Amino acid sequence: MDDVPTTTSKVKASSNLYTALLSLACGSVAATAGFVAYKCLFVYGTLLKVVDSIH
Repeated sequence: MDDVPTTTSKVKASSNLYTALLSLACGSVAATAGFVAYKCLFVYGTLLKVVDSIH
């Protein structure tokens, strides 16, 4: 039973690859939300009003 690995110590990633991917994903979500907010403000003139009718 000496072949069983122990998990008493913290498991660390060998590189910051996952951190970089997570930051890219969060950045793309934030950029998309900003773009949508800008387009809604530019097209409809407001961010929070529900548009009554779309022509």
